Amino acid sequence: MATIGERLKALREEAGYSQTRIARLAGTNQPSIGRYENGNTAAPLKTLLWYADYFDVSLDYIFGRTADPAGTRYRTGRAADGEGGKSGRGATGGPPVLVRDILLESAEAHPDLTAYFVKDARTEPYRPITYREAMNDIVALGARLVDLGLSGKRIAVIGDNCYGWATAYFAALFGAGVVVPLDKELRGEEIAYLLEYGKCDAVFYTERYDDLMDGIDSVPYKIRMTQYLGASSPVGIWTWQRLLDEGKALPRKKLDAFRRTPIDPDAMAALLFTSGTTGNAKGVMLSNRGMGTNISDMAAAHSVKPGGTTVSILPMHHCFEAVMGQQFMLANGVAIAFGDGLKYIQKNMEEVRPTVMLFVPLLLENFYNKILRGVAESGRETDLQKRINDYLNLRASLGPDDDSKAREAARKIFKEEQKVFGGRLDSVFTGAAAINPRVVRGLQELGLKITYGYGMTECGPLMTTTPYFSDTMAKSGSVGPSVAS
Repeated sequence: MATIGERLKALREEAGYSQTRIARLAGTNQPSIGRYENGNTAAPLKTLLWYADYFDVSLDYIFGRTADPAGTRYRTGRAADGEGGKSGRGATGGPPVLVRDILLESAEAHPDLTAYFVKDARTEPYRPITYREAMNDIVALGARLVDLGLSGKRIAVIGDNCYGWATAYFAALFGAGVVVPLDKELRGEEIAYLLEYGKCDAVFYTERYDDLMDGIDSVPYKIRMTQYLGASSPVGIWTWQRLLDEGKALPRKKLDAFRRTPIDPDAMAALLFTSGTTGNAKGVMLSNRGMGTNISDMAAAHSVKPGGTTVSILPMHHCFEAVMGQQFMLANGVAIAFGDGLKYIQKNMEEVRPTVMLFVPLLLENFYNKILRGVAESGRETDLQKRINDYLNLRASLGPDDDSKAREAARKIFKEEQKVFGGRLDSVFTGAAAINPRVVRGLQELGLKITYGYGMTECGPLMTTTPYFSDTMAKSGSVGPSVAS
C-alpha cells in the first residue's frame, strides 16, 4: 500500500512540478514539502485537502486506501455517510478521529516498540511494556468494565501517574464509558462532591485514597490501583489487577466486540472539571473528534519519532498531559515512562534518557537556572559563551528552519549542560502558562528545540503552537499561529 508521502510525490512528479512550485501553490515552503514526501513529518489536513482539490483526487487515494484516484467512499467535502457521520473519520475521509482507532493503528504499525516504561517499586529499574501488550491490557480492562454493566457510564480516575491510571483512562475512551479525570490535589470533600455531582458509577484510585474511598457510598465500583505494579492490595476488594486478569479471561468474542464498539465521535467522551477559581469546579465536555483532531494538529506541527522516549511528569488529569503527553506520544510510537514525582524528575530522566519532554514553564525555568548555576560554580561562563557562539554560527550556516543537524552536533558541544535532561533530549513542548522568552532562547542556544503553545481545556486543549519546522529561536516567547482545526 502506498504511503501518503509516496502519493504526494507521485502527484507532483506526474504534473511535472518542482517541490518549490508546489510549496508556492499550497502556501507552504519547499523543506516542508520534502518532509511530507519523505514521511519525516505528517502533512496538515488542510494541505492534504489542497492536494485533493488541486489534483482532483480523493483523500482515499492520498491515504493509500485505494489505487483509484477517484476513490471508493470518501470525497473531499462530504463523506458517503454524511458529514463525518458515525464513521469515526473526518468529514473529508481523512485520518481517524477516534482516540481508540488512532492508538490501535499506532500499535499495529509498531507492536513490539515500547509503549510504557513502568516500575514494580520506586527503587526498581524501569521495565518495558510493548504497544501490543498495552493495547491488549486496555481492551481487556475495557471489556471487563462493559461486562460489569458500566457501558456508557461515567468512570472517574484519580491518583499518581501510573500504568493503571493510563489503562483505565484509555479503557473508558475505547468505548467502556465516559472518563472523568480528577485532580489528585483536591481535598477529600471536593473529591466526594465531584464523584457525586459527576454521577460517576466507578472510580479508579491509587492507594493514597484508601481512607477516603472507605467513606464514599455514592459510587458502586471503587477500584484500587497502585502507583507501582509490584505493590500489593488488600484481599476482597475491587482492584485494577483483578479486573485486568478477569478481562483477559473473557471469551475472545467479547474482547473483539469491545475493539469494535460503536463510538459516536461527537458524543461526550471525557468530562473534565476546571480548577474552580471563580467558585465550584465546572465540567468541560470533550469528544473523541475534538481530542483526535488535536492529535492531528499536533502531528502536523511537531516532530516525534517512533522509538523515542519521554517521562510523564505532569498530572495526567490535566488535558495538556492527557492529550499531548499521552495520546499524542502513543499515536507516534513514543515510549512513556512514569515519573516517580517532582523530587525525582532529574533522576528519572537520567534513567530513561528522553528524546522529547512536556514541561510547564516553571519547571523548565528551574532546569535552565540549575544549568546556569552549575556553569557559574565551575567558572565556565567564558567557555560556555564561546561554545554558544560556535553553535550559533554552525546553526546559521546549516539554516535555522531545519536545525536538526545543528542540534545533533549540540549534544556533543553542550554535553555537560544537557546532562540534566539525560543527554538525548531533542525537543521540549511547553505551555499552560507564560514563559520568560530569555529562558526559551537560552535553552535553544544550548541546542534544544523549544516549541510553545497556547490552549484551553475546552479546546481539547491546543489552539496555537510554534511549528517544530520553523525558526523557533527567532520566535522565542511567541505561542505561534493557530493550529489547522
